[in-house]
Amino acid sequence: MGYLALSVIINTANRPAFDHQSNWEMLFRASGDHPKHLTLDDAREMINAFTFLSHQVRPCLAHVTIRWDKSALFHPRDWLAVQGRLLDKATRWLRRNGIIVAYLWVREIGKRFGPHTHLLIHLPPNHWQGFKTFLGEAGQFDLVADPSGDALHLAGGRFGMRSPMMASGVLRYMLKGLDPDTHVRSDGRVISLPAALGVDDRGEKRQPIAGKRCGVSGTIGATRRASMGWVELHTPEELHAALHPSAG
Repeated sequence: MGYLALSVIINTANRPAFDHQSNWEMLFRASGDHPKHLTLDDAREMINAFTFLSHQVRPCLAHVTIRWDKSALFHPRDWLAVQGRLLDKATRWLRRNGIIVAYLWVREIGKRFGPHTHLLIHLPPNHWQGFKTFLGEAGQFDLVADPSGDALHLAGGRFGMRSPMMASGVLRYMLKGLDPDTHVRSDGRVISLPAALGVDDRGEKRQPIAGKRCGVSGTIGATRRASMGWVELHTPEELHAALHPSAG
């Protein structure tokens, strides 16, 4: 499988130290003109990538939460670039370990964790600890000083999320930032985008984020899907069905 690498490069030389505890909120508020929500197109890309993966292989998915304020490399202005370089390194680690490269990600800002990324990734459970150790070193997360595991948290059950039913719940959670003010026609009614897709937006106030809010690895991206003859899910009804697979 091919991979579309994230290759944004930044110059971090002579960058002043960043006070994670007091400054990140102020810096993000300065980005007030940036979008606060995920769009319908974002949902289409994420759901099609997820469903495509489920049809190509039997994925064994893990949900990784990356808390960026615990990384010595992080600064809000560089978030997307720092994340891109970490995912590039993660891709090489996965390949070295003979693991299929396939993942989806969403960036969020929350009251509890501040800036963080949700990563839904194909990762067999026997590689979880190794992957976490790798991310900790590559991203300069102090895991020793983080006994609660908040900096890098992996979840997915004892054997990983092997069924679409299990993983779709995490994907719905990752899409909770869908814009509630966007309305679509679904089953003859005009309703909010989260409601049409069966996503609980949790009533939380979203913060603006500069740059892409979500994305997928090139192995399950639009170009790869088209090359494999994938028919894109487009309507709200199709997207809802993919997000709520039956037990059968």
